[in-house]
Amino acid sequence: MFQLDATKARARYSELLSRVQFGGERILLQRSGKPAVALVPVEDLALLESTADLFALQDALERLEKAIGRKGGKIPRSLARARETLEALEDRHAVAASKRAEAEMEANGGKPIPWEDVKRRAGL
Repeated sequence: MFQLDATKARARYSELLSRVQFGGERILLQRSGKPAVALVPVEDLALLESTADLFALQDALERLEKAIGRKGGKIPRSLARARETLEALEDRHAVAASKRAEAEMEANGGKPIPWEDVKRRAGL
């Protein structure tokens, strides 16, 4: 990720916006050598926001399921369908994020790490 001091970014504002908008770059702006803000493409922002929404829905659903379980009730069919829908959304979200990461990796000349290597490194 490209990093730049915020005072220097002011002079290169148009260039930085173009790099983010058209090049899909992420740029970290710093103040006093510490990260302050990030410029990210709107697609990245949408992905971040949808991730936060999914986590919030998951938390709310889990709290509701626990509350029903504590009262000894049976999980209603509509709640079970909501869980299934949430899981399907999470799957689609993960696939989209994976495809974006793969495209970014290929654009930057990177190569995927084989699954067996990932498991070995993680001690699985």
